[in-house]
Amino acid sequence: MILTGSIDRDPIEIPGSFDTVALTLLRDTTHFQMNLSDPLSRLEWITLSDHPFVIHVGKSRRAFQVSLFHQLHCVHVMEEAFLRGEYHGLNSHHIQHCLNYLRQLFLCSADDTLEDGDFELDFEDRNGGTKICRDWEAVDFFVRQDLARWHQDNSK
Repeated sequence: MILTGSIDRDPIEIPGSFDTVALTLLRDTTHFQMNLSDPLSRLEWITLSDHPFVIHVGKSRRAFQVSLFHQLHCVHVMEEAFLRGEYHGLNSHHIQHCLNYLRQLFLCSADDTLEDGDFELDFEDRNGGTKICRDWEAVDFFVRQDLARWHQDNSK
């Protein structure tokens, strides 16, 4: 667990550790198609924003936003903005925020994984290789459990 310099030492990451999973990056998939008339594709994109963004941690059970879910929300915002020119009527400041937020996260991670293939000659048939990632389903489960505990503790 990484801690901040605050008096009560609130964590800056979710407490605990998560297993890793392998993710093969595919150029095209049957999921998450950019198609406004396909109800299944619309549902898949909507699930990106269907997460409990908040976790309560630290001695004071302070509320924090989980970056993974903020990132997924911003990907959904960008998809909506690309297809519709808007995101559920939200203004361009929200879209600009998400674009800058994702850009800053890419810079922060500075992913130096080498991706095989010649981008100029072989774009159509190229995949991005395999990445080793934190188990995002375990993170989601952990945050949902925390939210349920928080609601239970605060409903008394």
